Amino acid sequence: MTADSVYSQLMHLSDAGFPQTVPDSGGYFLVKYYQQISPEQGKYTTSLDLTWADVTVRHFTGGDFTWEESNNGPPSLPQEYKITYTGTRRMMVLAHLDPKVFESCGTASGLPSDYFYPGDKGVVPWPRPALGKWEMRDVYVIEMSRLPAYASGYCYGRRVIYVDKETLYPLTIDLYDFAGGLYKLWLGLQTPLRVPDTGTALGVNGGTELLVINFKNKHLTVATAAHPCFNTDCDAQYLDTGRYASPQGLSKIAQ
Repeated sequence: MTADSVYSQLMHLSDAGFPQTVPDSGGYFLVKYYQQISPEQGKYTTSLDLTWADVTVRHFTGGDFTWEESNNGPPSLPQEYKITYTGTRRMMVLAHLDPKVFESCGTASGLPSDYFYPGDKGVVPWPRPALGKWEMRDVYVIEMSRLPAYASGYCYGRRVIYVDKETLYPLTIDLYDFAGGLYKLWLGLQTPLRVPDTGTALGVNGGTELLVINFKNKHLTVATAAHPCFNTDCDAQYLDTGRYASPQGLSKIAQ
């Protein structure tokens, strides 16, 4: 499946040229818009995930790749969590993929064979040397767990995020259940992306191969994010919050 993904952060902005709160934000902190492009029989199928700035408004979905995993790091606003910085460590990661990998998403049954060893029952598809060079990098280690007032019905007991010190982007995330067992591993194989109006500064993900490995249910979800853009590097149409960051925009899908 191929889809357009538009992430719109509407509050608590600090990027140059943007207001702290986008006018007509509708009370939403973050909105994620996914519209299917292919195959044809599913074209225009669209989902809209709305994260309220008010953390008392509850919203849950399920699956290997939940809406929280698609935040690519911290799951939401920090008010719901106990957050602990546990220090720094060295980690071997793949932070500079060969951009050619995103010329193909592979097939319905697997990632591009030129860049990944095939997966099988009990075997996770893994990068071939052609995908990029693994390197040792310094990472910040941050732990997050739900505060008691927000823990009821929540699926994870603890989240450990490994944040690259240079790009400030999560490289991998460990997700634990409430019994302390490893539930899922979120692994982003990525290329850094330039942030507009900041010179050579880095801080967001570029093209990414994302693996969400579900150890508890013995399942794997794979997502490819190709040809990303950020802020003013995007076409102006994607900065239209009425179209891509509100429920009203769903009425404009087939126009």
